[in-house]
Amino acid sequence: MTTKITFWGVRGSIACASPDYLEFGGNTVCVEADFGTRTVVLDAGTGIRFLSKRIKEQNVKAADLLISHTHWDHICGFPFFEQIFDKDFTLDVYGGTPEGRTVRQALHAEMSPPFFPVALHQAAASIRFHDLAEKETFALGDGNVRVSTAPLNHPNGATGYRLDGNGVSIAYISDTEHPCDEGVIRLVRDCDLMIYDATYTDEEYKTRIGWGHSTPGEALKIGKAANVRKIAFFHHSPDHTDAVLTAIERDIRTENPNAFFAREGMTVVL
Repeated sequence: MTTKITFWGVRGSIACASPDYLEFGGNTVCVEADFGTRTVVLDAGTGIRFLSKRIKEQNVKAADLLISHTHWDHICGFPFFEQIFDKDFTLDVYGGTPEGRTVRQALHAEMSPPFFPVALHQAAASIRFHDLAEKETFALGDGNVRVSTAPLNHPNGATGYRLDGNGVSIAYISDTEHPCDEGVIRLVRDCDLMIYDATYTDEEYKTRIGWGHSTPGEALKIGKAANVRKIAFFHHSPDHTDAVLTAIERDIRTENPNAFFAREGMTVVL
């Protein structure tokens, strides 16, 4: 059975809407891992609205949502995920608890006055929340998909995920800042696809140290050290237009032809 990874949103920080962002996309981060018997969603940026339409068309009635952290660009699409208002839908939401606040508390605050007119308690779906420790391994659904976690270097904390199922492995590392620690190296080791935060160029990073994001060059180092098969760069900076990303990708692919910049709507089959 194949596993399909679809990028529904690849932008970081804030959504971008202009002709300069048509090729790579302007929606904030949301990635789907379709294992055939299990739909796993990674983060709930504005891209989740398009995933929601696909789920509705295919009459999917259950999914797992893994939240890396609750900064706005990663959860602002959650109230627009239509399935949370479907009484026949079941959603399991997983996330860490940085600074003691659970994912449920964060989503409740997001959908509370004066930020949003519809409250979380009005969602008709069966939504179950799961708080994760910094380092944890657990199974989804019938156990065919295993999830491992590791803490990331990001202000207020973040969680990196590794999914193992159907004989393949996917690592999702957003948001994080280098230098990368051994916990992340262990999490991504030998994975078939590593999805990695590559917000800044090396030059940009010099003036943004401590902001919690990384670079394509650092991702290549990690991929080589951990024997990663393919690398997808994402969480693109809102300052990086199609022209900028195309130029950076061209240079990167001369160093590693199995590395690429994720585009909104792109599907990778493993």
